[in-house]
Amino acid sequence: MTVSRISLKKIAPEQLFMGSVMLVNAGNYLYNLLLGRFLGPEVFAEAALLVTMLLMVSFIGMTFQ
Repeated sequence: MTVSRISLKKIAPEQLFMGSVMLVNAGNYLYNLLLGRFLGPEVFAEAALLVTMLLMVSFIGMTFQ
């Protein structure tokens, strides 16, 4: 057995899930921080509103699937 297989078996599924959630949240925070810096407050607010509305509409659409 290799070292990577042994150490991978010691990671619980819950730990793997929490680690991946934390990584995605950190990436999302960094993305929003950079996007807000490049776009400015007014344009970033409009972009955030459009993304929120898109997520709401897609959520409604997925409930009917």
